[in-house]
Parts: sequence; C-alpha cells; structure tokens
Amino acid sequence: MGTMLSHWECYALAVVGVLGFVFQQVSLGTGRLAPAVATVSVANPVVAILIGIVLLDERLSRPAWHVLVAVIGLCLTFVGAVVISLAREAAHHDPAADSTDASARA
Repeated sequence: MGTMLSHWECYALAVVGVLGFVFQQVSLGTGRLAPAVATVSVANPVVAILIGIVLLDERLSRPAWHVLVAVIGLCLTFVGAVVISLAREAAHHDPAADSTDASARA
C-alpha cells in the first residue's frame, strides 16, 4: 500500500475520478437529461482510452484493421451522441411559446 501511494498515477486516478463525478453532476444539473446522458456516454470511453494510454501505457494491438475498427467505433459514438442531443432539442416542444404565438396572431 505504501508503494502504491508513492506513485503519481494513484493521485492522478483519484483526481480524474473526482473530476468525472463533478462533470456528470453538472451536466445532469442542467435539467436536460438526453444531452447529459449522451455526453457522459461519449466521455466514458474517451476517458477510459486516455487513462489506458497515459497511466497504464496501453497500446492498441496490431494489425492495423484493429485500430481502424476501434477508431470507427469511437467516431460512431460521437455521431450518435450528437444525433441524440439534436433530436431531443428538435423534439422539445415549449407550450408557453405556442400560447404567445397564438395570442400574437389573434
């Protein structure tokens, strides 16, 4: 245990964990659930990849098509999160705005 606490990686992991928790709570605090969940869904694999590369010195295995499949999967995750966020924004319907528009037309 003493050896583990003497390395910077342990403290970096603790800081990243706290920052991730704060990030998630702030995004959920906006009250817009779909974009918040989509953002967290994208952030999870990105942070996992960064922790694996920086802290654990992991590398993607070869052949090159493994790397290509991983990058395509990550890009599809990004696109899916953006589509979810935009679709929810377009589907969001504000009844107060409609009553204002209707009274303005009358």
